[in-house]
Amino acid sequence: MELIAKTAEAFGVTVATVTADAVVVAGRLGPRECDYVYADPPYEFGRYDELLQSIDSLALSENAVVAVEHRRRTEPFTIEPQSLAFWRRAEYGEVWISLFERRARAWQ
Repeated sequence: MELIAKTAEAFGVTVATVTADAVVVAGRLGPRECDYVYADPPYEFGRYDELLQSIDSLALSENAVVAVEHRRRTEPFTIEPQSLAFWRRAEYGEVWISLFERRARAWQ
């Protein structure tokens, strides 16, 4: 997290990092608006739909992007969140990152 803080400072942006169960902590973040959310649960995590619903309930900005890491060749999401739409997937070896965007925004 120290590297994240240093990088954020170098770019002059505010970053809040939370190391906890994202499903539990999402409800406690309050009205803070999020531009980017990155979730990195353990590979054997069995609650991806619950995680996505929790992130979907956050105060996401109009241009918010959500990234959720999961094991390669898995499709762990079975729900359609209310305010998020699947955008694309980034593949890095054994890691895939599913990216979601706010439904109101159209990517060019």
